[in-house]
Amino acid sequence: MKTKLMAVLLASAMLLSLAPIALASDGGGDVTVTYWTHQRHDMEYIGQIVEEFNALDNGIKVEMQIYTDNFGDLLAAAYQTGQAPDIFTNFPTGMNLVDGVRAGMVMPIEDLISDELREKNSQFFVETINMVDGKLYTLPFVGYNFRLAVNLDACEGAGVDPDAIKTYDDLVAAAKKITEWGATQEPRVYGFMLPTGEWNWIWDGQYYGALARYNGEFYYDFKTGKADFESIRPIMEMYLKMKEDGSLFPGGVEMINDPARQQFSEGTVGMMVAASWDIGVFNDQFPAKINWKCVNLPTYDGELHGKGNLSGGDYLKINAAAKNPEACMEWLSYLLSDEVLEGYYSGAYGLPLRAEISSNAKVQPEKKGFSDFANTEIDAIYPPLFPYSAPEPNYGNYLNQVMMGSITIDQAIETLNMLYNAAIEEEISSGGDPTPYIYPNFDFMDPAGSSAK
Repeated sequence: MKTKLMAVLLASAMLLSLAPIALASDGGGDVTVTYWTHQRHDMEYIGQIVEEFNALDNGIKVEMQIYTDNFGDLLAAAYQTGQAPDIFTNFPTGMNLVDGVRAGMVMPIEDLISDELREKNSQFFVETINMVDGKLYTLPFVGYNFRLAVNLDACEGAGVDPDAIKTYDDLVAAAKKITEWGATQEPRVYGFMLPTGEWNWIWDGQYYGALARYNGEFYYDFKTGKADFESIRPIMEMYLKMKEDGSLFPGGVEMINDPARQQFSEGTVGMMVAASWDIGVFNDQFPAKINWKCVNLPTYDGELHGKGNLSGGDYLKINAAAKNPEACMEWLSYLLSDEVLEGYYSGAYGLPLRAEISSNAKVQPEKKGFSDFANTEIDAIYPPLFPYSAPEPNYGNYLNQVMMGSITIDQAIETLNMLYNAAIEEEISSGGDPTPYIYPNFDFMDPAGSSAK
């Protein structure tokens, strides 16, 4: 397998020099479980849950550390230096569950999970995301979906109706109007933020992947099991038109998500793609100084051709080298308890996967923006992709090259089709069976139902 643990020496230095946000407890003679997370928007609530758990008389103490930047590289370095945590929420940069299992990083939890916890969550277990070859490795936490965040102050000033943004042409025109108005403001306001410095995930998760599915397209052809990157064309043409108009916030291809979201909260950005976790970001992590809301993402022609991706993901994982796996599962069971999830929902930190969490919650969320994500009728859980080792660098790097003018859209499509189909064929020649991941009747408007075997 191609190594994904790159830049280890640099990351090791970062690990020693970069101080995390830590919420720890002196465990005394108790077993200590180390828990690393890359999420900061829910820090206050999860910190309280850690304190509650540590107050239990069960002989286990959780030490949580929050690394908000370079989490993947830091985790890779931690594995290389023997300092990896017992539980973590994200893989090293460029890795997925299949890679992690093959590298011996992740512990199977088949014999650790309780029947009750399995029963409550089994409908959300997805092969290659939570399972490999039918064996369970990771647990989802809450659901995530995507919308368009809009600065209502900028829209009002520029004469833009955000609810009228239905097509890519609408979005380009709105970004241009906001930018023209924003040139008269201090500080200056730009129409759209495209922060793709973290190209290894943010294109796939937000700035391409989220939009493509609503178009009824994706680079992985669910009906054939092959790669076809033609779906990038309308999206990249839209972004290049914004670039030509001067509507993009400067330096986007080098900017990571946190400073980008901070710029939105400061009011210097008119629009950006937001995830449901950004409710916590714009309310708590970087409290917005503007009036804002979220609307549905546009499509190329204004019509909905597919459901958005509602994913619970592979959030919670136990290190294969964890010395106390039973204690790790005690913490995960507590974190996934109905009471904790109801509180998480009430605080508007994320969308519950299980419907009973929202219906049983004593307090309904009131945070600004939550209702814009809560209606998930246009979102659905997608089937897994054929597990193969993606080329390095992944396609996000090529989309950045398109934005920088280094290659054309046609060149990107041709190159990516060649690289990704070669990677799929290599996996097949090594014994991988694509059959379970090909869905002849697949329909983007009913991804779960049409992929049922």
